[in-house]
Amino acid sequence: MKILKKPAKSAREKKKKKKKKLFLKFSSQIEQIKIKNPRQSASPAQTVGLKK
Repeated sequence: MKILKKPAKSAREKKKKKKKKLFLKFSSQIEQIKIKNPRQSASPAQTVGLKK
């Protein structure tokens, strides 16, 4: 982790936005996977694995 000498709020807001985008991207992918293969639903562990 890099500690940047910036106002904490702006950095945090950026991170939140980035996370939201990533989350939306992956959640849509997971939905597609669920649709393709309903028996194999995505578990929280799998989603965490995708995010890293």
